[in-house]
Amino acid sequence: MVPPLPIELTDYIIDYLHQYVHSESLGACALTCSAWLPAARYHRFRSLTIKSNDDLEEFAALVASSPAIGPIVHKLRAHRPTPECLLSILPSLPSLTELELYDGKFTRGDLKCIATKFTTVRDLYLEACVLPSLDVLADLLVFFPGLESLAISQLLLSPIPYNAAHPAVGLPSLDRLQTVSINAGFAPRDDELERLYSWLIDTLSPDQLETLEIIRYHDPRPLQPLFDAFGPQGIRHLFLELTYINDKAMRTLFTLKPCVNLQTISITLGTPEPPGPTVDLTWINVLISQLNSPFLEMITLSINGRRILKEGDWKFDSIRALDWKSINHTLQQPILKNLRKFEIHGRGPEEPLQECLEQSCPGAYKRGLFRMIGQFSVPSNIDRESSSDGPGKPQREAERLTRTAMSAEFVKANEKYVADFGDKGSLPIPPSKKLAIVTCMDARLNLYALLGVKEGEAHIIRNAGGIAKDALRSIIISQRLLGTREIAVIHHTSCGMISFKTPQLRSLIKESDPSNPAVQAVDEIDFLEFSDLDQSVKDDVAWLKVNPLVLPESQITGWVYDVETGTIRQIV
Repeated sequence: MVPPLPIELTDYIIDYLHQYVHSESLGACALTCSAWLPAARYHRFRSLTIKSNDDLEEFAALVASSPAIGPIVHKLRAHRPTPECLLSILPSLPSLTELELYDGKFTRGDLKCIATKFTTVRDLYLEACVLPSLDVLADLLVFFPGLESLAISQLLLSPIPYNAAHPAVGLPSLDRLQTVSINAGFAPRDDELERLYSWLIDTLSPDQLETLEIIRYHDPRPLQPLFDAFGPQGIRHLFLELTYINDKAMRTLFTLKPCVNLQTISITLGTPEPPGPTVDLTWINVLISQLNSPFLEMITLSINGRRILKEGDWKFDSIRALDWKSINHTLQQPILKNLRKFEIHGRGPEEPLQECLEQSCPGAYKRGLFRMIGQFSVPSNIDRESSSDGPGKPQREAERLTRTAMSAEFVKANEKYVADFGDKGSLPIPPSKKLAIVTCMDARLNLYALLGVKEGEAHIIRNAGGIAKDALRSIIISQRLLGTREIAVIHHTSCGMISFKTPQLRSLIKESDPSNPAVQAVDEIDFLEFSDLDQSVKDDVAWLKVNPLVLPESQITGWVYDVETGTIRQIV
């Protein structure tokens, strides 16, 4: 009898199919054997896009016949759903946390007949949805009392005046809502947006809104009530994109000064024409001059024609046209003493802008405040449609690679590494010493230094504890495809794998999200902890020696590394 493939290998295959092959292949995997079913279902249904209401009805029928599918779905993206069909399927998705609705039409009568609340939904995104009034939006939000993030793009309201003195009937309790994103797009009437802004002010408490993201065309003045209402006590993170703004008079009627609690701000100016002397950049200087939060730690700046000219960010050379001396004056103000980073997004060579900043902003430049973030590529419309954020979703970083606090550090360190890279690009893929090292992910272990191996000489396979069973997939590939014949297992002192038991960790994870039935899957995970360090090394070596998937001619040794002295000793 042919021995079964290890579950690590089949999971890897299914992961590959999920990333690179059509989802029908996942369906075939689910029907192959019971062992493949969980992973195949997970990848096929965890994040789901449904293009029509007919497809939504078919999926509802599928869940009704196979209830185990429902708890797998965490994200649902539905196009043109009818309220009846949508609200009938949601009770079957108890783990749903993200819901995106496109081109939906909702009326009060559609929503009043449903009494169920969907408490697991944390993020709701509405794009081009048609609502007869803000009362209906309130009725819709009543179904999601656990909502933490609300994103609205090009909401279409009927031309019925909204009277702030008479709030929407059944006004929802949105006590957990902390993030609001509004993409105004090319809204046909500004009164729609103003009514929406007024509705938010009536609905949320002044200190509730922590993150506000606004994409605004033409006239930014209707935004001012939002800043006046939520700026003094809320708004920690502000993402502001202004496009087609060219009226200088508006600058005296629009201000960020009420936002005294800002920790981060991202400013994007969309220009209707390519860089040149006719482009008015004064808006950026005005907005930066209005920053007066003592908590501000990060400013992000971008000038682009992406939405209009499809050219992406300006070149760094063109960004020199800003009045950097004026910006430098603002950066030197004592109230901004906690500012740690000023990110500038652009493309092309950075040197011209670096020289400009060194001359115009010498203090900030010497502090290392400025970070150049190069644009890699602007996704095509097809890429944008298939991305996890959905088409047009107003996430500022959705159209770039994700940037974190460490991104700039990586780029800077890589530049130094490349300078001394030499001929390493010609190294062969198979490791020259035919050695695979299985060790822990612990950040204190520098395997290259403590063992004296160099790039290209050995595979280093790392996981929590350096457990051989957890490394089997990599070991098979290392030996069968890349020619390694020696395995060194290296564990270390003061390892975290000695500090817990699997039942304790399972309980901790389940207690962190008790309302989510999908978290129960942690009961299927063995975290492979150990209590005796030396014995753990011996057990791993013994397991590898008898495993039929490990080549019988392999030389296998076991070691313990002392994190306090830097010494290693051989156990096996």
